[in-house]
Amino acid sequence: MPDAMPPRVAIAYQHYRDMGPRRSLRGLVSTHGHKFSNLRRWSVRYGWPERAGLHDLEEARQVDPERVSLAMRILQRARREADEASPAQLRALIASASMLLPPPAA
Repeated sequence: MPDAMPPRVAIAYQHYRDMGPRRSLRGLVSTHGHKFSNLRRWSVRYGWPERAGLHDLEEARQVDPERVSLAMRILQRARREADEASPAQLRALIASASMLLPPPAA
């Protein structure tokens, strides 16, 4: 797991995580006020997509274990292929996994 996040980074991550499966750094820029370059750096350093994906899976686990299991396998594939895959391919895998999960609770 990536390093522990400093407080201001953790707050930005929580906002990112709470955006749900359709989260994006660009969307976070408009709501949180940090520069995109900072958010991108923090996201990469602290593994925000992976952390948020695991959070989504934990939230959904009780809803439909089979769908969560499939989403987990897709995310594991994305992690295995991270070094060779293009960013577009990784985004497609993560989006596929996210679509299997229920929308976040309002």
